[in-house]
Amino acid sequence: MLIAAVLALTVATGAQAWWCTGHMTIAEIARENLNSGPRSTVESIISSLNTMGPFPKVTYMTEAGCWADDIRSNNKAMAQWHFLNIPFAPTGYPAHLPPQVENVESVIPQMYDGAKGNHYSKPNNWELVFAVANLIHFYGDIHQPLHVTDLVTSKFPNGDKGGNLLMINVGGNTQDLHGYWDAICNQFVTDPNRPLSSSDRQYIENLAQTFMTNFTFSSEQKAVWNSTVMAQESYQYAVQYSYDNGNLQPGDTLSPTYIANCMQAAGQRVTLAGYRLASELNYIFKDSSKLPEAKHIHERIQRGYKEVREVAKAKYAEIALAAKANKAL
Repeated sequence: MLIAAVLALTVATGAQAWWCTGHMTIAEIARENLNSGPRSTVESIISSLNTMGPFPKVTYMTEAGCWADDIRSNNKAMAQWHFLNIPFAPTGYPAHLPPQVENVESVIPQMYDGAKGNHYSKPNNWELVFAVANLIHFYGDIHQPLHVTDLVTSKFPNGDKGGNLLMINVGGNTQDLHGYWDAICNQFVTDPNRPLSSSDRQYIENLAQTFMTNFTFSSEQKAVWNSTVMAQESYQYAVQYSYDNGNLQPGDTLSPTYIANCMQAAGQRVTLAGYRLASELNYIFKDSSKLPEAKHIHERIQRGYKEVREVAKAKYAEIALAAKANKAL
């Protein structure tokens, strides 16, 4: 197993929010890749979050990875911020999913604005705390393939809710596909209690180091900040790995090949989410005494447009190829 050796280091007791271990691992990867100035700034922000609520489960950045799920679990607030329904219809069944007013792709840029303000004013303390805490979480959500994809078939004409309705068999047990991926292919079925004990904190740090050792990326991949690009990546992962290119059926028993591919794909997404979160926080707080210069923001916007165009071009080419193949049948 990918991280079996690390799992043996400590036993995580108690269950918190779903996939909290994954979110904390992402936050820890980010924390370890922050420059000293931004790290100090972010930890100060999270300290404010702890006292504002108060939110006793969140004492430092890594634990903040689960905060948005804590809020959603308590009162369902801002639930649609956590996902995006991009339809996947492998059989050609017509997809008519209701539009989302807000979703994880559209909310992330708003959190950017909330964290860095604009040319006229800086955010107040609560705006800053709220934005940063949500960014730490939503970078995890948007990299989870089933948080951006909805399977549409005759069995699921209104979508399978990102795999929540698609039941699978794993080791003789029936569970939903979404939960299987949320638990990083069932590698984390329980989460350590927060605030973390010293042993559980070491456990998360070990996980972060293991993921970073096993999954490497270029500096360009780590620097991607455009939420549309991140969502489209996750959609492609869902199609290829979560839904096995449309071959996975309700009630299927997951094969060893599927499980191995899941661990590889999920591990990549977790690690990349952490690196990208660090890159964005380093950018926002590279100099906490002033806002990013207008020319730098303009350059980022232009790069973002280019990235979206490249994603769209690849997607249109894929659709055209599929249509040509169907026509030939």
